[in-house]
Amino acid sequence: MYYNTTNVTGTALLRNKRKAETQEDKVLKLYKIAPGRPMGPNLITKLYNDNYTPVPATSIRRAITNLTKAGKLIKTDSMEMGGYGKLEHTWKLPVDG
Repeated sequence: MYYNTTNVTGTALLRNKRKAETQEDKVLKLYKIAPGRPMGPNLITKLYNDNYTPVPATSIRRAITNLTKAGKLIKTDSMEMGGYGKLEHTWKLPVDG
């Protein structure tokens, strides 16, 4: 899902929506590499930027949030070291996913 906070319209809006959907697909694909392994946004951002056109960490976090709301990822109780030396929550694929 694309959040139109910049109020773009027309073809720019459509392009941004498609790009956001593609990011979510790519993030989900990264989780499918190791389906049982919980991973946090910092690790997913690194993997994403190593494998695809780099995007900001905020875009990855948005994708993880949207995938969680859609039931395609679940937030776990485990945490890992994220950016800036702080712990962050991790997500993984649902058992049936």
